[in-house]
Amino acid sequence: MWVNFSVSQNQVAKMRELVGKGQLTMPKNQNYEVEIILSDGKPYPESGKINFADPTFSQETGSFQVRAVIPNPKRELRPGMFVTANVKGGTRPNAIIVPQLAVQQGSNGHLVYVIKEDGTAELRPVVVGDYSGEKGILIAEGLRAGDRVVVDGALKVVPGQPVKIGEPGAAKPEAPAGKAAKDGEAAKK
Repeated sequence: MWVNFSVSQNQVAKMRELVGKGQLTMPKNQNYEVEIILSDGKPYPESGKINFADPTFSQETGSFQVRAVIPNPKRELRPGMFVTANVKGGTRPNAIIVPQLAVQQGSNGHLVYVIKEDGTAELRPVVVGDYSGEKGILIAEGLRAGDRVVVDGALKVVPGQPVKIGEPGAAKPEAPAGKAAKDGEAAKK
């Protein structure tokens, strides 16, 4: 089955920028995998490959057409259906992924609590990127590998005050401060 979808000029420009900065690596031979999400939100069990990309952008939409070939052995996909196509294959070397719950929204952008060497909390601005899986989010700027971030109990954390660090999965309701990720949990992907 052919699945047609579009990619915007903005998406292409952002991808090229990330590749130029070394923050995104494209797959060899542009061999992208395409996964389909059906209109009810369920993933389609088969994945496919891109077999055509229009070389020109549409002036009306600012996007170009892409086509993927997806196996359809049970004839579940029908012409005219609406689906979501997720294109996979690019990798982000040295990406930092943290749980979405660790990221707070402030009036000036996104923030995380980082545990400093002396065990106190520091509120740090970050720039977020794409979601990773169901619970993770990419931190594009603001964290380094090995930074310890508060992932539980952030509402109880006070900047400059000591934080009680707990083990992952051992959260106690009476804990007076937030639980931090161990070294490396906010680490490379």
